[in-house]
Amino acid sequence: MSLKMKLTSAIIMFMLAIATLVIGVLAAQTQSINMEGTINFEISDRSLYVKNVRLEDSDGTPTEITSFMPGYINDGITLSLGTHTVSNTSFKIHFDLINTTKSTYEAGDVTLSQELQTANVVASASGTISPTSETIPEGETYAPITSTTPVSGTITLFINSPNTTSIDLSGITVAIDEYVAPRNFSDEGFVINGNTITDYTGNASSIILPSRYVINEEGDYIEDLDEIGTQITIIGSYAFGSSDLTTVIIPEGIEEIQNHAFAYSRLLTEVTIPSTMRTIYSGSGHENPFCSCDALAIVYNNSSIDIASGIGTTDNGSIALCAKEVVNSGETPQGMVEISDQIQYYVNEYTGEKLALASAVAKTSLTSVTLASDTTEMNQYAFENCSNLQSVAFNNCRITSIPDFAFLYCTSLTTITIPETVTSIGNDAFSGCTSLDYNYSGIGGYLGSETNEYFALLDTTTTSFTSITINSNCKIIAGKAFQYCTSLSTITIPETVTSIGEDAFNGCSNLQSVDFGTNSSLQTIGDSAFDGCSSLTTITIPETVEVIGNYAFRDCTSLTTITIPEKVTSIGSIAFDGCSSLTTVVIDSYNIYTSANGAGGDYCGNLLLNAQIVKVPTSIVNAYDNSYLESETNFTTDTETIDGVAYTVFTKVGA
Repeated sequence: MSLKMKLTSAIIMFMLAIATLVIGVLAAQTQSINMEGTINFEISDRSLYVKNVRLEDSDGTPTEITSFMPGYINDGITLSLGTHTVSNTSFKIHFDLINTTKSTYEAGDVTLSQELQTANVVASASGTISPTSETIPEGETYAPITSTTPVSGTITLFINSPNTTSIDLSGITVAIDEYVAPRNFSDEGFVINGNTITDYTGNASSIILPSRYVINEEGDYIEDLDEIGTQITIIGSYAFGSSDLTTVIIPEGIEEIQNHAFAYSRLLTEVTIPSTMRTIYSGSGHENPFCSCDALAIVYNNSSIDIASGIGTTDNGSIALCAKEVVNSGETPQGMVEISDQIQYYVNEYTGEKLALASAVAKTSLTSVTLASDTTEMNQYAFENCSNLQSVAFNNCRITSIPDFAFLYCTSLTTITIPETVTSIGNDAFSGCTSLDYNYSGIGGYLGSETNEYFALLDTTTTSFTSITINSNCKIIAGKAFQYCTSLSTITIPETVTSIGEDAFNGCSNLQSVDFGTNSSLQTIGDSAFDGCSSLTTITIPETVEVIGNYAFRDCTSLTTITIPEKVTSIGSIAFDGCSSLTTVVIDSYNIYTSANGAGGDYCGNLLLNAQIVKVPTSIVNAYDNSYLESETNFTTDTETIDGVAYTVFTKVGA
């Protein structure tokens, strides 16, 4: 055989060998797989309906599957696909779905049985299901399905089965999740600089702050779901100041809240602090992050910062200054914030307390207020600057006080009827209510109750008067009613009056005498009520008085004598501070006697700080063994009978 023929024969044999090898490989990669069983879908409701199922080979060859019953996928889909020859050991199953809701869904994780995992089967799923385009009937949850309802989207199941000739589809579980698009923080109104939130221009009332972000091609700050972007750690100064926010959740990762961050957000009722929080700026009160957040009733604290100990104080940025409760991690809250008729309430079912906190909407949107009938209390600034508020209905509620600034600058409010359960009206409660119609008696402006048009004295038409006759039906003298009436020299308080409000006579520097009558009903003298009445020489506090507030008689520099009646249970902080001429004090109250006996006489509002003569019923003195007055060597003791009652008289040596 010639060399040429030998070479040709060798080439032919080589080509045959290659062909045999290729055919063998192809045969090995092409196999028949019997597919039967029920594919399971994890979804919480009956929102998705399978209309069609299609099998697709890896080469793109489609096969329509007819051996199944259309139905909702939360019941599982039974498929008897039979035996199919597939190439490259992989294939797809497509599920054409109808969405009956307004939500968007997407394919989630695929879980395989241990048997399929052992057989080296691999599976995954993809696809998004758009919301229904059909109208959901009123009162229903889902849209109806008809023969013409279009497919909303397709979920595709990818399966690679290299070593099996049979697949039990019941070993496959596909999760279907409600699709939540990444938040666009820029569109929501958050202004971010590096790791700091610097401003908020949105109009939402309840927000979750951004935590981690990436920046897209348009320059927007987008929520980072993959945790590879920039972590926000700081809430910057003034970022949410003077906002209309009602609830704020601060997410994990944020560590610091800077000064003024939420200051003057008067509708804010709830804040959640994360475990990562390290610093809440604390400075002078007006600089604090939560300064003047008067409605902030509940603080959910997951951090190691001791916020609970600061309730009622400016500690920790004043976050708990007005709090009704601080709920630490793992604790159960006693109360909750609820909204009714556009008003936010703090409700404590254990105590029965129901506190009207603030408007639940932007204050300028509020035109009328109807308090819930079981309301027990109203918050300071509750309806401040509700400039379009025209009417207020107290609805037979149980409030006993209208607090400071409650209706400040409600410029459209024309009339209001005070509940007869109210016993006090605070400072500036109706200040700036320029449209409010008062009932006048002389120069006094009053607001009425259902049965008494002169129920509460709020203001006067002038400050230039030396005396005034208060209407005999008046029950309340409101805060600041006579403040800085510097010409006022004498006044008679009707026996019907039960409370004198904060600052009521503050700064009445020429006021010399106050007459309460013989059958006074007065129970409360408010904070700073007679503060700065420097010409007042004597005042007989009625026997019915129980409370003397903070600074009540501060700087009454001409006051020489005072009698504290038996029913008085408390005297506020420095109530008699600056009363440099107060040398004679009569104490008929056991509670006050035992409280006033601090070293140096600086307890109980500095009542005894300048005292030269102190008279106390002997029965009270004998019942108390630790008297500062008895142990003080600078005092001598004697006895005196006043109106048939034996008194012990303590006189400072040299007086």
